[in-house]
Amino acid sequence: MLWRREGQCDGCKRPGVEPAQCCRVFEVVDLSQLLSQWTAEEQADYRRWASYHEGVELRGDMLLMHSPCRQLTEDGRCAIYGEHPDLCKIWPALPEDLECFSDCAFRFVEVEEGASYGSD
Repeated sequence: MLWRREGQCDGCKRPGVEPAQCCRVFEVVDLSQLLSQWTAEEQADYRRWASYHEGVELRGDMLLMHSPCRQLTEDGRCAIYGEHPDLCKIWPALPEDLECFSDCAFRFVEVEEGASYGSD
């Protein structure tokens, strides 16, 4: 099944929504599908991204994290935006990435094989 990501990040800056949710709390995330498509350099970027977070446990392709990114400012902004890891830029990459973030501005639409797909 192929998915196209739609929408744009609004930093969760809506009434009643905690800012920068995806930079604050993660649950168990299986990145095996994504990592299998990445080059060694992209996988190294993933490890670099993980190193910016306290309380991160890497188990193979599984990411376990319950901690805010050290690059997140008090007002919910990224202190290294523009130089942030590629994983931050492409997240959410899969529909299941949104399972613990019901208020995320991104959504996924299923596309037929052979159709054009990508992210906004």
